Amino acid sequence: MELTLKLLTGRSAGQEIKVKSAKFLIGRAEDCNLRPHSDLISRHHCAILQQQGVCAIHDFGSKNGTLVNGERVVGQRELRNADMLKIGNLEFEVQLTSRVGGDKRPKVKDVKDAALRTAAGPGKGEEEDISDC
Repeated sequence: MELTLKLLTGRSAGQEIKVKSAKFLIGRAEDCNLRPHSDLISRHHCAILQQQGVCAIHDFGSKNGTLVNGERVVGQRELRNADMLKIGNLEFEVQLTSRVGGDKRPKVKDVKDAALRTAAGPGKGEEEDISDC
């Protein structure tokens, strides 16, 4: 699963932030991944958590709160595609996309390489072609 936060407000509206880590901290502290310059956002405001195909937002008891679709998050809440996330004066659209299949294998170098791959069968994460069944 890939998570992107699309900024909807402010000078940088339209900017997209790819969330690649399992724990993405948001706040003004130096150890945060996203550090907005706003007094409406706590030093450690919230975190986006990704684990086993599930994405959630966890509010750390911030003074101004974290909102999902206009509702204040108490503790933790699962995020879904197209949710509206508000953190202080920042508003984001949550964009969740699923990847189909695994990573692509490198291009075949020559006929010998193609024959070796065919003889070895499907690579890791690949499935047999059953379209003729």
